[in-house]
Amino acid sequence: MADQQNKLIALDESLARIAQARQIALGGWSMSRKPCGMIRHIIAAGLRLPEVVILTAGVETDMLLAAGAVDRVRTFYFGLEAFGMGPGQRRGADMIEETESSLLFGLQAAAQGQPFHAVARHHCRALLTLRADLETITCPYGGDEYVALPPIAPDLAIIHAWRCDRRGNAEFGGTLAADRLLAAAARETIVTCEELVDDLAAIGGQADLIAPQTSAVVHLPNGAWPTGCEPRYRPDWKGLRDYAQLDPDAVPAWLDRHPLPTKG
Repeated sequence: MADQQNKLIALDESLARIAQARQIALGGWSMSRKPCGMIRHIIAAGLRLPEVVILTAGVETDMLLAAGAVDRVRTFYFGLEAFGMGPGQRRGADMIEETESSLLFGLQAAAQGQPFHAVARHHCRALLTLRADLETITCPYGGDEYVALPPIAPDLAIIHAWRCDRRGNAEFGGTLAADRLLAAAARETIVTCEELVDDLAAIGGQADLIAPQTSAVVHLPNGAWPTGCEPRYRPDWKGLRDYAQLDPDAVPAWLDRHPLPTKG
């Protein structure tokens, strides 16, 4: 009988799950713990993602755009920090603009099973000029007007961790970002990890994401590169700079020069 607690799956199975998703959330923050390894495998497999949800879109999202592997991006920031715009972003993108608050409130509404998150209208003036899809409501008690931010419930979240056990207890290392909220809002969560361990607690690890929140685990060492994954490695600043300077058509060749991360 198969071990029901063992959530470790093959890379091919994870790609098959990703191919079925319409909206995919990507974890990490800025240049930390971005699931770039899985993104590169998505590109290599010829998949096309209908929509990506990400708090701070960076090199991982740029790679998807440069490869023509994503239709739409929902975020409140897109860029390569001090390196400016990447080649994929310079090519252009279909964007759904959020604020940091609207994105987090939408994820929170999904995690709590709420139909919307109400925010006072005066806090959303700028967002309302960009988002014709947003609806307003009147408070039945005081009569004030609120914006009803819809829930953001991704079909699948991809989160990269420093280490994870086979049951799905994951220790991020470094910044936590909003990855626990992504996992709570998403219908399914795949954790890729640098180190696969038998029992995280037994080695003194601290679970930032616990087993019930994890649907599957994929062992993918170096899976955050060229971003960093503390305490294993820091961002590859030279690699990021070189990437930022590429022409969009040169991205495939750049990716080919760097071996795909594979199971350890």
